[in-house]
Amino acid sequence: MRTPFLNITIVAVLLLLCCCSSIPAYHYSRQGNAIPLGEDWREIIPAAVGEFSRIKMDEPSDNRDGKAFYKHEKQMLVVRFMKLEDERKLKLYMVEASKDIARPREWNQRKVHTSGENKYVVYKQPGNNYVAWNRGLYYFDVLTDNEAVLDEFLKNFPY
Repeated sequence: MRTPFLNITIVAVLLLLCCCSSIPAYHYSRQGNAIPLGEDWREIIPAAVGEFSRIKMDEPSDNRDGKAFYKHEKQMLVVRFMKLEDERKLKLYMVEASKDIARPREWNQRKVHTSGENKYVVYKQPGNNYVAWNRGLYYFDVLTDNEAVLDEFLKNFPY
C-alpha cells in the first residue's frame, strides 16, 4: 500500500522529469567561461570553434563592433565583439541589445538579464536566434537562423 508521502514523491519526480525536458539544451549565462585579456583580437577571437572555422574577421575600430564570420558546411554565423571602456557603457550596450528595434516584437523565447556582473540577452524564434553576453568589459553577440547550431557553437566558444 502506498503512503501519501510516497504518492507525493512520485508526483514530484514525474513533474521534475517533465520540467527538465523543457530546459534549453544550453544555459546562456557565460558566468563560468574565461574573460579575455588584452585587445589582440586575432588572439582573442578563436580561428576555430568546435566544427566552425573563422572565414573572415573585422577588428573593432572607432567605437564600432568587430565581426567574425564562422562557417561549417552550409551553416554560417556571425559573432560581433568589442571591449567597452567601463561598466556604465557595458550596461548601456546590453540594455540596447535587449531593446533593439530591428528585432521582431514577438519572439517565442526572450530572456534578458542586464544587471550584475554577468549580463546576457537571448531571443529565439524559428529562423532567428540571437544571444548577447559579456565577459568582464568584453561584449559578444551571435546571430544565426538555427537554434541547434547556436547551442553547439556556444558550447565551444571560450568566453
